[in-house]
Order: sequence, then structure tokens, then C-alpha cells
Amino acid sequence: MKKLLAEAGVADAKMLLDETASNTIENALRLLPIVEDMSAQKEGVEIVLITSDFHMPRAAFIFESVLASARANKQIGRNVTLSRVSAPSGLAREGGNSCPQDMHKKYMNINEWSLEKRLAHEAQLMKERMVPWIQSYHVDCPGVASERWDTVMEEIEGLKQAK
Repeated sequence: MKKLLAEAGVADAKMLLDETASNTIENALRLLPIVEDMSAQKEGVEIVLITSDFHMPRAAFIFESVLASARANKQIGRNVTLSRVSAPSGLAREGGNSCPQDMHKKYMNINEWSLEKRLAHEAQLMKERMVPWIQSYHVDCPGVASERWDTVMEEIEGLKQAK
């Protein structure tokens, strides 16, 4: 990722890459202390979330939830904004539109799934696990969940329909 950003002209000082988090919730939470410090020093702080196209709706939902919770707890100010840049995944579209029954078994390589399978997986995570999963990290997200839920699901559905 760093190499791609550098090739696009982004200065090292502007990059914050988290390569230690085990999931997107941890990415967002690890960013908070930095954003908290920056928002106290600047009038406006823009976070640019860059991830793959199929992951963006759920990733944005997570980041928006974490930021909303931090605002409610007065960790960060309202001067923090989130921008989104979706990168094409390059995944093959073909291969069916449903996930294998036991998609979470360790022997399955999610990186070999088609775009349709990844999008089905994203939708299933949103429907079955997302809000409780975020809350397990002590992030209070009911406002974001109710305001953004339909939009996230529409974005995933739109990606399924895109050519």
C-alpha cells in the first residue's frame, strides 16, 4: 500500500498505514489517538479511507461508527471528516453469487473467492455480525447503525449489479 501511495505522489508524512491490526475495527480504533491529537491542533482533520471496492461499504460503516462514538465521548471534535477512496479489487466477477456454507473455516482461502462471493460475504457480515462485533470493542454505534444501515446494504447491492 505504501508503495502505491508513494507512486501516486502522497508524501510519507501524510501516510498512516496500520499493518498490525487484525481487522478493520482495530484499524479504526488505532487511528483514534492520532486523530484526537490532530483534531486538538488543527481546524480540520480529513481521514482518507482507502480500501478495496467490495470492502468499502463495510469499512466506511466501521470507521463512521468508531468516529461517531469518539465524538460522543468527546475524544475528537466535529472537525474530523472521513473521505473514501475505493480501489478496484481486480477480482473475477464469475464464480457464483453465494458464499460457501462454512465460510469461516480456516481451510478456505477468502482471497480466491470471486467478487460475487466476497460481496455476499460482506452482506452476510453486515446482517449477522457487524453491530455486535463493533460493540464488542466498546464502540457505541446505534446512531450510525440506524442511519447508515440501508445505505451500506444498497452500496453492496450496487457493487453486485455493476459491470
